[in-house]
Amino acid sequence: MAKKKPNGATVSVGKGPAKDSKPAMTAIATISREVARDLDSQRLDLMFAGLIAEPIYDEKGRLVSGGAYGGEPQSVSAAVKVLERRAKLLGLDAPTKVKAEVTGSLKDMTDAELLELKKRLGGK
Repeated sequence: MAKKKPNGATVSVGKGPAKDSKPAMTAIATISREVARDLDSQRLDLMFAGLIAEPIYDEKGRLVSGGAYGGEPQSVSAAVKVLERRAKLLGLDAPTKVKAEVTGSLKDMTDAELLELKKRLGGK
């Protein structure tokens, strides 16, 4: 069912989103992505902080907990993964430049040849 607004616009009434709600839904999705990105960034920062904790030694000077700073391999590996994920999330890595040269005509290639070319160029 449609109702007219005072300004003459027509709005859907009933089940589901209104036809003119797309801009609002897009804005909500954008805000949601930004909020999710911020939350994930904060979570990654907390994880990283926990992984790089200063080494803890017992009273005899033996390493009890090393963390990444202490050279503990699992902590170093996990810390690197957190940093990689954070860089990807925030777009910190520079895009990879690819130089491709195609000889011949693509329209003359078979589907199998096109798929092979795509694979060689790093396509999925």
